Amino acid sequence: MESAQIFQTFASQYPQVVYTGAGALKQLKTEVESLRAKRVMVVADAGIVDSGIAGQATDQLKGCDVEVTVFSDVAPNPTLKSVNACGAAVRENKIDLVIGIGGGSCLDTAKTGAVLGVNPGDFRAYLGMQNIPLRGLPKILIPTTHGTGSEAGQGVILKDEETEIKNVAYSRFLQADSVILDPLLTLSMPRQVTVDSGCDTLVAAIEHYISLRANHTTDLLALEAIRLVGRSFRTVYCNGKDVEGRYQMLLASFLSGIAQGSGLGGIHGLSYPLESLYHLAHGRANAVMAPAVLAFNRMASIPKFRNIAVALGENVDGLSPQEASHKAVRAVKDLLADLNVSTRLRDYNVTKESIPEMAKTATETGVRLFEVNPRRLTPDDAIVIYEQAW
Repeated sequence: MESAQIFQTFASQYPQVVYTGAGALKQLKTEVESLRAKRVMVVADAGIVDSGIAGQATDQLKGCDVEVTVFSDVAPNPTLKSVNACGAAVRENKIDLVIGIGGGSCLDTAKTGAVLGVNPGDFRAYLGMQNIPLRGLPKILIPTTHGTGSEAGQGVILKDEETEIKNVAYSRFLQADSVILDPLLTLSMPRQVTVDSGCDTLVAAIEHYISLRANHTTDLLALEAIRLVGRSFRTVYCNGKDVEGRYQMLLASFLSGIAQGSGLGGIHGLSYPLESLYHLAHGRANAVMAPAVLAFNRMASIPKFRNIAVALGENVDGLSPQEASHKAVRAVKDLLADLNVSTRLRDYNVTKESIPEMAKTATETGVRLFEVNPRRLTPDDAIVIYEQAW
């Protein structure tokens, strides 16, 4: 136990009710009735509606004395405009319970819509840390991907459509009241979504674990998430219908989402320009940068990197902590290689000439992320890391 942590106070918060297991969606009716809802809005994007998954949720509510509205105008990367539209629909329909079902975009839209059902005005006023004054409407979140952990966490990430800059809102009032983790809803996830969302889970869990703001609770959650990913990611890549593998990935995402209060780090900070300038998916951008940033961070957190290696299935018997720590970086590289994920920037049409601009963008926009990175990361370091990844 690290003595420094004994003298700090940490706050941990969790959804009130979490249903897990194959077929857990059947508990939706029970949960809606327990929340005494009368007007329910289901927030799901067009893909979730067309696939019939949203219909599975609404079917569970047949026989309930509730009026159900479906909001499907969900942006792939939620913008302030799109979540404000959801909030307007919540107010107009006098909704008293919001159900989000889908990937991170659907869940973040549902969370903000529930907040705007009680708090007035534009969601822009609530960006930042703990700026939401009133608890929003009750919300039930049902993920259909194992990626962002949005169903567990207290944050949302929204793009400002005018500036193209991503903004964060973080508040206890953004956390779900109830969560349903049903792996059967993830079986139809395409392979690319499986890979990108799974990479998001792995990278987030690692960064939560090595963050300077980590604590005993987040360490337990994040390390278990890493272990679950190491055990099951290759399985669901090879066979997307493997229910046990899907369940373990879904649980890993949820645990990582709870641990998000410890912060992220340099991987996310340096990934941002790949998303904004080259339009890479969030999880893929993180995966591309992970090996180079982990190699940079390793010597600042050797004991934890040893633990990461073990969690990812590496044998470290007889090795010194430093020797074992190298195995963590190698294990991540090997996993990404098995998933056919290139970690070379040039394979994504990133030009070497753009590296200084990316480094500038990353260090200007990622200050919050770099503050909790285990090793101080300067603009010059960012250039070197990008060059190594190129």
